[in-house]
Amino acid sequence: MTNWLPDLSSGSGPLYQRLADSIESDIDKGVIDAGAKLPPQRDLAYDIGATVGTVGRAYQL
Repeated sequence: MTNWLPDLSSGSGPLYQRLADSIESDIDKGVIDAGAKLPPQRDLAYDIGATVGTVGRAYQL
């Protein structure tokens, strides 16, 4: 899956938590299929203007 971008405008807390929440929400809504591959950490980090570590931390949650 390469075209997905999270909506990080809502919510509060650290960026990694908002990203994890966005992933969970989009799976629940059917935007992301359960079991689908998420974008590579480096690609998503670049797209959202975050560090690879931030994306990695969100992916671990």
